[in-house]
Amino acid sequence: MAKKEVDVDVGNGGGGGMSTGKLVIILVAAQVVLIGGLVAALWFAGVFGGGGSSGGGGEAEQAQESQETHYIEMGDPFTVNVNGGGARFMQVGIQVMSRDPKAGDAVETHMPVIRDRINTILGSQNAEQVRTTEGKQQLRKAILEDMRKVLEERYGKPAIEEVYFTKFVIQ
Repeated sequence: MAKKEVDVDVGNGGGGGMSTGKLVIILVAAQVVLIGGLVAALWFAGVFGGGGSSGGGGEAEQAQESQETHYIEMGDPFTVNVNGGGARFMQVGIQVMSRDPKAGDAVETHMPVIRDRINTILGSQNAEQVRTTEGKQQLRKAILEDMRKVLEERYGKPAIEEVYFTKFVIQ
């Protein structure tokens, strides 16, 4: 039996074959298209902080929302009588911080309960104790814990991360 030899021309433009240069260009172009498609898919899925669907509320979208900081004003400053040290009253302005975009609505809805609890906490303080930095930190912590408890009971989650005193006067 005789063996046949087959000539394959991959050289420069002989008789109908594709040149190596053209083949490299086509392969590189195909890779660019594939990588571009992959990057676009990841972008729209929210992996790079891009698009995502506007109506689905997917995990990537919720994670992005949870990174935004929202400050909520607690209305007029709280003014209460305090104990000890000859002081007569304390006035405290409060703002709270949350990463939940709906926390402001929840705080507004339950504001009477929250303000009542804060008034009770503030009114039970000793003037000399809250004049110190440690006393203010303990007061801030007590207000935060109580607010989180109210929101957990009535909103379903604590929602508040920090309490800030924007005004603090004892006279």
